[in-house]
Formats: sequence, structure tokens, C-alpha cells
Amino acid sequence: MRKWLCRTIVVAAAFVFVPILMAAAADTGTERLYLSGHGKDDAVPWKFMCTSGAQSGYWTNLPVPSQWEMHGFGTLHYHKDPPEAWNEKGLYRRDFTVPAGWTGRRVFLVFEGVMTDTSAKLNGQSVGPIHQGGYYQFQYEVTKLVRFGETNQLDVAVAKHSANASVNRAERDADYWVFGGIYRPVYLDAVPPWFIRRVAIDARADGAFTMEVFADGISRGGQGLDIAAQVTDLDGKPAGPIFSAPVSGADGRVETTLRTEINSPRAWSAETPNLYRVQVWLKDGGRVLHHIQRRFGFRTIEIRDGEGIYLNGRRVILKGVCRHCFWPDSGRCLSEAAQRLDANTIKAANMNAVRTAHYPPDASFLDLCDEKGIYVLDELAGWHQHYDNTVGPKLVREMVARDVNHPCVLFWDNGNEGGFNTNLDHLFDQYDHQRRRVLHPWATFDGFCTAHYLSYDQAKIACTGRSVYYHKGRELVATNDPTRYIYMPTEFQHGLFDGGAGAGLADYWRLMTASQRTGGGFIWALLDNAIRRPDTGVMDTAGNQAPDGILGPYRQREASFYAIKEIWSPIVVTRRSGDTFQVENHYSFLNADQCRFAWQLRRFPQPDQDAASFVVVRQGVIEAPSIPPGGRGLLIFNLPKTSARADALALRVDDPGGRRLWTWVWPTADADRFRSLLNASAAAPVESAETADNIELTSGNLTVGISRQTGFLMEVRRGSQRFSLSNGPRPVPGDAKLMKLGRKRVGADWEVTAQYVGDLKSVTWRLHANGWLQCHYSFTVTGPRSYYGVAFDYPEKLVQSKRWLGDGPYRVWKNRRHGVTFNVWENNYNDTITGWRGWNYPEFKGCFADVRWLQLDTVEGTISVVPENVPFVQVLTPDFPPANLAGNTAPPVPHAGLAFLEAIPPMGSKFKSAAETGPHGQPNVARGRYSGSVSFYFGKLP
Repeated sequence: MRKWLCRTIVVAAAFVFVPILMAAAADTGTERLYLSGHGKDDAVPWKFMCTSGAQSGYWTNLPVPSQWEMHGFGTLHYHKDPPEAWNEKGLYRRDFTVPAGWTGRRVFLVFEGVMTDTSAKLNGQSVGPIHQGGYYQFQYEVTKLVRFGETNQLDVAVAKHSANASVNRAERDADYWVFGGIYRPVYLDAVPPWFIRRVAIDARADGAFTMEVFADGISRGGQGLDIAAQVTDLDGKPAGPIFSAPVSGADGRVETTLRTEINSPRAWSAETPNLYRVQVWLKDGGRVLHHIQRRFGFRTIEIRDGEGIYLNGRRVILKGVCRHCFWPDSGRCLSEAAQRLDANTIKAANMNAVRTAHYPPDASFLDLCDEKGIYVLDELAGWHQHYDNTVGPKLVREMVARDVNHPCVLFWDNGNEGGFNTNLDHLFDQYDHQRRRVLHPWATFDGFCTAHYLSYDQAKIACTGRSVYYHKGRELVATNDPTRYIYMPTEFQHGLFDGGAGAGLADYWRLMTASQRTGGGFIWALLDNAIRRPDTGVMDTAGNQAPDGILGPYRQREASFYAIKEIWSPIVVTRRSGDTFQVENHYSFLNADQCRFAWQLRRFPQPDQDAASFVVVRQGVIEAPSIPPGGRGLLIFNLPKTSARADALALRVDDPGGRRLWTWVWPTADADRFRSLLNASAAAPVESAETADNIELTSGNLTVGISRQTGFLMEVRRGSQRFSLSNGPRPVPGDAKLMKLGRKRVGADWEVTAQYVGDLKSVTWRLHANGWLQCHYSFTVTGPRSYYGVAFDYPEKLVQSKRWLGDGPYRVWKNRRHGVTFNVWENNYNDTITGWRGWNYPEFKGCFADVRWLQLDTVEGTISVVPENVPFVQVLTPDFPPANLAGNTAPPVPHAGLAFLEAIPPMGSKFKSAAETGPHGQPNVARGRYSGSVSFYFGKLP
């Protein structure tokens, strides 16, 4: 009874004491004065001079934060600093007033990120030693240099090229743009003389909470001082009692450990990003000296060697992407809006993880990962080369101390692709009381095989555990190792232009998720890092070094974004029969019944209608099936009867927060009702005549010319208007030699029949009295082929737009069929080359699947096309980057205005041919005779 009474008094006192502490702490917190803007969108002008390169040698203004090259100063380079940039510096000056009310406080000058060597003076006096390392937050105490209530002058000298050779090797001899400048915020923090410097939290999913508190300025050995803390939810409601521990130790900086337990906390994960705050007070008796608060999440990371990654007792698979901090107009200087856009976009792609390649990101991005639910690999810089033993330990401390409390951070990366200073590995645990595992990305190390860019066959071996891979320089080496490793490539599916990323992912992912030894993988990369050059305004991708993303530089979504979104959807629905659907739950924590399943019956506009979108005939919400994480089950529902025709059934699944996971669309038999247009009645029969070159067929004011030499379409006229569709259906690839050509009347129509030797076997043309021209063809092809079908010519310069019913709005490749849905789509002509030119998506040119009808709007008029028994339609000939840059991302395609194809080519990646990406990347194997049909109408449909 006494024990119960004591606990009750303590808890009750705690809940009463909180507002008293908070009131006492109101003027004992940390105060902040920004000397710069928060990011690129609110930057503040500072006086600035660049010492060499463009616009150098004179004082002017420069917004801070920023990269000076992006404002036309100095030199701008990819990969490394050339000799002419080694002495390039930026000199900054900022006048500001420190509040008089800060008198008696300790003041710190904080830089969140500066490239690269930073020295500063305040009121003419040095603030401390030069800081080296461009991606890390650092600070100087300037209490004795500040003039309270007066104007102060800050002078900062920034050397782009570091005096420490290892910093240049780790950060500036790398496969990305290298910049200079104060590119993250600068501010003053004011704290009491005795203050809490930082905390390191370890909050477990079972409610166990441990916190190391580091206090500074302590005197008298800490006697009479204690640290008190309380966990609250984000609204400030206490989650448990106040807990405390006395401060003890020598004067100066002291460390105190606090522990408590929270009953049944809501655990943090990517699927359930529940967050809490801890309020922390440094107290002298009843007096609060300093107060801070930190946000965190309860979660437990467990690495089961050879099995996988477990979070809160559940196995998780990381569906990740590698991200640079980048904006095309401002380099690595971002804004809160840009950070939020990236976090939202990652979640929108159904990804749950990000690797901060190849350096720690802005702290605000990690805040968003905590909020949104994104697992993070937080990376120390080191692209193929590493920091030395002098600067490296300092930068490990700065990175880990800043980021340690983020629940999103699951791993630390010590460099990249050989850029590992192994002498630093043990230092991470000194600052991280959670003891997160340290990875060496691309190496086999400490239970993880993170080898980059394995072929499908190599990945198959890695997934079975029969062998592991490691990189020896640029060489990939396999070894039989009995140790149990988790296969988790920290880079795979290397994007380049329209290649990699989503192309081949379905095969890789099916392989990886079938294994019990995988931890997931990280696609390279999120963004095309194309700079808008300030000198020319041209988008510069540094050749093929920077256009690796599934997004354009301004976050334009490419086809691979949507392919990944569908493949990585945590809920997958397949239709088994009319009203029966199989549902797979790929979540780790959520039951499928926590999602929303909404259906629609849709009716699409017809080719002769101008409507741009479908009409919803009926819609509703289905009771979601109860399927546990990792399970599968059936969803059965009877669609309501309706007298209205519906062309498709759509099923949309949203996550518990209302974010769309994917929408599946299944056409019904009514989707082909537009074919009645082909049978429209006509007033007069077709006439036929012969000229020296052609057999002419005439219906009303339409005249069609079939070549007497080839049997191909050669001429089309409607009245005085010529249509330039011609020279088909020629086989692609293949040959055709005309052997016999005949014509005959069929009812009110005329029919022309051609027989061939070679790959093309027969063509039958039939001009219907209603103006539709039908072409039936057959051809033979055998053996491995990139593509095969028939093609027509049409001048690209005459095309204005297209509209079609089929899969879209993006084109497809053989090994990238995901990411499209069945609908009526429309887009204007563009000459985009993915990641190289235009960034206007969807790309206009390419192969499109399941096309039921297509309309080309041209300078000559509209050409309506209705394929039958044709899996793919190619519109114009897609262009690719120059051959010396395209790598494996320029598959062979037929040169055509329109092509009707039985098979289309697969797409490779930057480092792998299509054939190395899995079963769907193999060449098509043709097996004999094929036939198809296509009907054309020239001009406006009646």
C-alpha cells in the first residue's frame, strides 16, 4: 500500500508540476537569431567578394545561404576542382545587432553547412580554428566577442578547395557537382551560463527510455544540480511521470544518464510514424536554469544476421532510393518546401527508405523523414576515398551528435564505395547510445553484403547465400563465405536517361523478396542532377554523369517513378475472375483492413467525342479484407447491376492516411464498343481504278493509293488535303517481295490483296464505303529479336498531339510494363529525351501497350487508328542521347511514324545490358507466323 501511495503521489505531482516547470522555463530556453535565411527561398543578402573566376575581385551582394557558383561567381565544375579553382575563395561580411537582453548569456555562432574550409572573425577577432568538411554543422562560442545591444560585424572566409587533402579526396573528387559557399543557415544561439549542450536518446518499442544528457558550464562539481525530464506527446500531453537524476562530475562538461519506462507507447516505424517529445530541464534546486525539448520515436532495431532487419519485432524490407541534396538553380542549397517535396515524393513512390548519398543531409530533411515515416541510411562523406585520422573523427562526431535522436536513422554509412576509413568505425558508438550498425556501402562488412549493381544472376546467388560479393577496386569479386550475411545493395538499378530504375525492377524485386536473406535495396537515384548554368541558362547534365534519376531536376516524374510506385505498392491486387480478387499485404505492421478500397465503374469517351476524361457510372467503397502483414487473401464483391454501359472497373487502394497506393483498372467487354464506328453505314459504294503506279480506291472524297510495286499504302487524299502516312505495312525487321497483287469488289467495298515472299506473307486492304481503311497483314519471324511487327512512315514534323484509349500515359519497355493504367490519355507533341533534353513528361514518342484506339492530330488533319490483335503501338521513333553517352539505355527500335508490334525491346541500365537484368530483359523469341489488323480513318470522324 505504501509503495502504491508513493507512486501515486509522484505521478500526481508530476502532472501538476509540468506547467510550473514550463512556466519557469519560459525564459530559460535557447534563443536563436538568424543571420541568414532558412534556405534558398528566403536568403538574406550579405556583402560578398569572390577571389577568382567569374565576377571576382570586387565587393557586391550575395544571398545567404547559397552556392556562389549558382549566382555566376567563380567556377562551376562536376566531379572535381581543377587547378584554377584551388585558390578560389569567397569572402563574406554581415553586420547585425545582438539583443541587449542576451547580456549574461553564452552565445554560439552556428554554421549548418559551408563548403569547404571556414574561418571567421567577429568584430575583427578570430572565433576559433578553421573548420574543414563541407557537409557538417559546427559552431564557435563567441560570448566574449559579442557586443550586446550594439552592431557587430561578422567576416567569414570560405575556401572552396580544402587545405586538407583528404577532405578534397572524400568530398570534392566525386561523381557529383562540387560547389562552394555558405549554403545552409547561419545563426546565433544564446543559452544560460549553465546549459544542456545536447542529449542522446535511446527509446525502445517496449517503452524503455534512456537518455544521455550532456551539460556544459557546470561548476561546484554539479552539487545541487539535477536533470529532470518528461515524455509528452506532440500536443504536450504527458505520456509518463517526470524523472530525474543528479548532476555529478568535474566542472565544465558533464554527462548524466536518465531512465524511465513509458507504458504501451505508440511505436515508430515507416508505416506508423508516431512521435513524442521529451522536455528536459537543468535545475538548481527548484530553479530551472535551462530547458530544451527534443522529438523522438519509440522503436527497436534488431539485425538478425543472415535473416534480415527487424524493427519492433517485425521484419522490414527497405524499399529505398539514393538522394542528393540538390536543386537545379541553387545547387545543394535547398528550402523547406524543396525538402518537403522530396520527402512527399519518396512516399508517393511507395518507397519507405532513403540513403543520404553521399553526405549527411540538411537536418530539416531528417525531421521530415521522422514525420512521414522514411527509414534513413545517414552517410559520412567519402566517395571512393576517405577522410584522414585527423579530420575524420571530428566529422563523425558532428554528424552523429546532430542526427542521433532521429528515429528514422537506422544505419550509419561510413563513406561510399571504398571511401571507408575503418579507423572511424568504432567512433560512431561513442556518440550513438543506440549502437546502430555501421555499413560500408558496396562492401561485405559486419553482416551485410551491400554490393552494388550485381547482375540478376549474381543477385540470385547473393540471395541464396551460396556466395557473397565484394568490390576489389572496380572489380567485383565473389567468394564462398560461410558467414550469414544479409543482402542489401546500397545501390542497384542504376538509372540513366530512361534506363535502369523501374526497368527490370520487377524481376529483381521478385527475386529479392522471395529470399529470407535480403534487407531490401536502394535505387540509384532520386534526381537528375542537371544544373541550370547561370552563364548560359542551359540545363547541364555533365554528359551522362548526372541524369540518373526517376525524377527530373525540378522533380518532374518520369515513367520509372510510376513503375516503382506500382511494383513497391504495399497492397497488391490481382483479378482472378469476375468478382474475385487476390490481395497481397506487403506491409510489415499494418493490416489490409486499415486501408481504404474504393471502386468505380468508368465509361470512356469515344474517338468521335471531345470529352477529355472518363465518366464515373457507379462507385463505392468496399469493406477492406482483414489480411495481416505479409499475408494474402481474397476480396470478393458483387458489382451492383446498372443499365449504363461501363468500359472498365477501377479499384483504388489508399493507405490509412489517405495517400493513394495504386489504382488498378481492368477493361470490360464494353471497352471495345467504339468498334461500332467501323461498321457505320455509307451512302455510296467504293470505286476503284488503276494508274501507272497505284491501285486507287475512292470512298466519297477519300482516295487511297496502294502501290502496284510493293502493295503498301503510298498515298491518301481527302479532297485536296493529302495525308502523308505511307510505306507500310512493311515488316520490321525483315523483307518483303511482292509476288501477286489483285483487287475485287466486296459488297459496297473494294479489297486489294497482296502476296509476298520473304518475311511479310500477305496484306489485305479493304476500303469500306463509310471511309474506314482496313489493313490485315501476316508475317513470319523466328529466333531472338529485339522487336518485330509492321511499320508505316509518317513525318514527325507534322504531328501535333495524340489521344488514345489504352495503357498510359507513359511508354513502356519489355521489362518495364508497370506504372501505366488503362484510360483515355492525351498529350501534346514533345521532343523530350528522358534525362537529356526537355524533361517534358510523359515522353510523346515510344511504344504504348494495349492500345484500343489512337488519334494523331497532325497539321494535315486527324488520323484515327484502331488496332486489333496488336499488343503494342509505337508512335514515331524515340530518340536517345548520343551513342557515346547512352550506355545500355538506347535499345534498338524500328524507324517508323507508326508501328504495330508483337514484341518490343527491353531496356538496360547505366552498367548493365538489358539481358543482365532478369527474365524480362532477355531478347524476344519469335516463333513463326503472326497476323494483325489495323483500321484507319483520315480526317474528322463523322
